[in-house]
Amino acid sequence: MGKCWNCGCDVFLKEEEVYCDRCKVIVRYWCNQCKKPFDVQNKETKKKLKECKWCFYFICPNCNSCSYNCPKHEHYNKIKQILNNLIPIDKWQELNEKVKKIIDYFEDIKLGKEKTTCEFGVPKTYAKERIKQILARIKGFKVRDFTDQEAFEKRREEILDEEEGYEFTIGKTREAGSYGQEYRDVFNLSVCLGKLEHQRKSFKNDKGIEISYDSWTRTEEKPCEFLDVKEIIVKSCPKCKKVYSNDNTYCSQCVYIQGGKMHEKGSHFKLIKKLSNNPICKNLKNFKKEGKKNGETKNKGND
Repeated sequence: MGKCWNCGCDVFLKEEEVYCDRCKVIVRYWCNQCKKPFDVQNKETKKKLKECKWCFYFICPNCNSCSYNCPKHEHYNKIKQILNNLIPIDKWQELNEKVKKIIDYFEDIKLGKEKTTCEFGVPKTYAKERIKQILARIKGFKVRDFTDQEAFEKRREEILDEEEGYEFTIGKTREAGSYGQEYRDVFNLSVCLGKLEHQRKSFKNDKGIEISYDSWTRTEEKPCEFLDVKEIIVKSCPKCKKVYSNDNTYCSQCVYIQGGKMHEKGSHFKLIKKLSNNPICKNLKNFKKEGKKNGETKNKGND
């Protein structure tokens, strides 16, 4: 995640994405080490630059560095300190190379991620992407058919039909034979919209073992002040990946070299819809480990 240099909006670039979906320009950063600017797309190969798997900063093409406080620097120094007394002075250069290989090895394996939530109990995975996907599906984006779209609306209406104070749980609400994931999706969306309040509760079973569970209580508040649902769906060219606003239909640059069943030779590529890479939450930097609060108050919106 980072901020767009042009419009200041938070951006999550997926797969081969290089454009900010809000202002439609290639994302650019200034290196922490050499201070030089660089675009996240290689100008020659047109490929997206690699990210450091430790700190998730893009690796600067000019000096090959990532962030100042990247965890791999600390790990590098610690491993080197442990091995220093075992390696002769004339082998220290070789030691540096071996330690780097160790760090690279751990960088290649999956690094564990701690679950973080906002002060209202919404997980970061939802705030970054999943709630955006739900809102898009409610609008009919990438749903199998009208019945699939109607199912999301039905679950949302089930929440709104209940009076304030009514408690929802996954076990009580989900349909028989299902895991209740779609209800969890709608519950977290409803928290952002001010229709539910989340709590983590617990009880002791017959054996005295404490069981924790998620609870959502019907409420009627303003939507969260950090919720930003502008341009959830945008359009992009399937060839050059350039992003356009929704009032465009064809790419202004890319044309078909050869004709086909679906297009004529020389015609422009038709744009396709996709989810925006801009998160809907403007407060992601303040998410905390689950169980810790970000603030003392719960102001859902401006008075």
